[in-house]
Amino acid sequence: MIEILKRFFKGSAVYSSGNILHKLIAFLLIPIYTRFLSTSDYGIVALTNAIIGLLIPFFMLGQLAAVTRFYFDYYEDKDELSNYLSTVFVLIIGINLMITISLAIFGKPLFGAIFKNLPFNPYIKFALWIPFFSVPISVLLGLYRAREQSINYMIIKLSQFLITVSFIIYFVVFLKKGAFGKIQGQFYGALLFFIVFLILIKKEISFSISLKKTKKTLLFGLPLVPHLMAAWILGSADSFLIERFRTLSEVGLYNLGYQFGTIILIAVSSMALSWGPIFYETAEKRKDAQEIFGKIFSMIITGIFTFSLLVLLFSREVILIMAAEEFHSAYIVVPPIIAAYLFDSLYYVFVTPVFYKKKTKIIPLFTGIAAFSNLGLNLLWIPKYGIMGAAYATLISFGILTIVTYFYSNKIYPIQYKTKKILIVITMFGIVYILNSILPFEGILFPILIKLFIFLTFIVGLFLFKVINIERLKTAKEFFVK
Repeated sequence: MIEILKRFFKGSAVYSSGNILHKLIAFLLIPIYTRFLSTSDYGIVALTNAIIGLLIPFFMLGQLAAVTRFYFDYYEDKDELSNYLSTVFVLIIGINLMITISLAIFGKPLFGAIFKNLPFNPYIKFALWIPFFSVPISVLLGLYRAREQSINYMIIKLSQFLITVSFIIYFVVFLKKGAFGKIQGQFYGALLFFIVFLILIKKEISFSISLKKTKKTLLFGLPLVPHLMAAWILGSADSFLIERFRTLSEVGLYNLGYQFGTIILIAVSSMALSWGPIFYETAEKRKDAQEIFGKIFSMIITGIFTFSLLVLLFSREVILIMAAEEFHSAYIVVPPIIAAYLFDSLYYVFVTPVFYKKKTKIIPLFTGIAAFSNLGLNLLWIPKYGIMGAAYATLISFGILTIVTYFYSNKIYPIQYKTKKILIVITMFGIVYILNSILPFEGILFPILIKLFIFLTFIVGLFLFKVINIERLKTAKEFFVK
């Protein structure tokens, strides 16, 4: 178990360091963005990003997960692996090029029917090329994940982020192009790293295609497309509906609050990137894998909830300090979005065995149930409650997704979760969530002091209820020192 933890935390530490720096820079840019972009500009950016997010599942064809999984079937035969990777990349580039050109030429009536305030030219037409250029290198990074080449992975990701941000600042701050400037920055960043992909992929592929491998990789990946579409509905459809029923300014406010609420994805996504390959290998080689996973998961979940509590408690004060005044009301959506992504973090834990068992055909059913719930609740609540209706629709939908995934995952691959400890952490978090919602905070300094006290009380509670203990901390210290 110690060796597994070493590999897991080594990978997670590298992914987290890059993601934390990524998020830190993004947050440092909030004072700039909120002063050079209006709430309506922020809304335009949110909607174009939602369109990009909508296209990416189609453009991926499920091949990010496929490459990460099938690497372990081919990695011992270099020629077979090269042939498989050639097949995947020819497939996604060829199909995506046809889709992008078609949408750029014929897409205006389609998008015009969806949006009432977002012009096709120049915003949508320019943004259509961003997923085309972005997807290939994302799939290549999936290969690096499978190899546990976390340093290479984060060098590329961080470079991509920094260069794209530089483009965005140039167009938004210096050229003052507003929302279109941000889209242009994203476009040129994606284009540059598409060129980087073409350079890096040459040593990985053999320029040969296998129809047999095409069928195999599509059978694994295509069931994930509706799953990813449903995931997009959970994360982005609310912005479309806010634009439809409310205003672009409300879309902008919701987007900023949502950005704070998803900070916990730093921890979740970093752990998920490291955990998948380790889980697959451990499950194959260790007879006691299910017991080991149960112990590790209880540690992961405790860490995620503790980190999330920090964000929950102090997001209001951070927004008041960093954002322009017209964005201050965005903080109201942060607590339910944080709670939603806590459910999402549990989902990542529960869904890994489903991927391991190659039961990907069932995943769209679960995400579909959650997505339809999300759409229904958004249609019901957004016209009446605005952005708060969207936030709570997201919370309930993620809760549904997590619960149904847990029951199925535990059926096909039972893991000995430390259920009592997990329930204690969830209960304590819930109490703090309620306190944070009902206490009448005003100003900045006094609420910070009160919230520090609440957070320290939560930490003490973890010890009192024996979720963590001194001996375990000593073991963890020795582990990290080594």
